[in-house]
Amino acid sequence: MFIVQKAANADRGSIHETREEAVAAITELFEAGLAERGEFNVAELGADRRTVRVFSVDDEIEQTKITVA
Repeated sequence: MFIVQKAANADRGSIHETREEAVAAITELFEAGLAERGEFNVAELGADRRTVRVFSVDDEIEQTKITVA
């Protein structure tokens, strides 16, 4: 399970089955002008729902922009 969360304070937002879905959600916010670069990241949760790791997605968003352009 992957959670979109605010980078500054880890406030949790949407829940996704895959990391790719979570990154896509952040990308949509970024492209719509509703989020700034670095504002959100993705937390991976383990079976016990505790955070396993946190991913910055800025580079992935930038790569998506290059691929789509």
